[in-house]
Amino acid sequence: MIARYKLTKSENDLALRLLAGKNLKQCAVDLGVTYETARTFLKTIFQKTGTHRQTELVILMLSLKIEIGPSPADAATDAACPQSAIGCERDPGEASRVAAEPHDAGHTERDRAALREADSAAD
Repeated sequence: MIARYKLTKSENDLALRLLAGKNLKQCAVDLGVTYETARTFLKTIFQKTGTHRQTELVILMLSLKIEIGPSPADAATDAACPQSAIGCERDPGEASRVAAEPHDAGHTERDRAALREADSAAD
């Protein structure tokens, strides 16, 4: 996404966290910025990608086959699903068995419903 849409590292980090199912407030905390700064990053991401809603951005990223998961820095400290904040039930041990399938394939319907709810609450 950085090269294709000329996103900054911070914008890309925010987009990846949204893709992982975090809401904007959680992303701001993770990135060590204020909520308003995260909103500014998101607005810029929307402009650069031609999207208008977080859902559209996630669909775009999925269509580009952007990998869903923690950043390499987070991977060392967080073996759980990056969507664990919403209670993802996927077993972290499954990662090696299902590496070829999209992360979402291991989510339950309850996980998907929580993602939809989180996205609507963030807008």
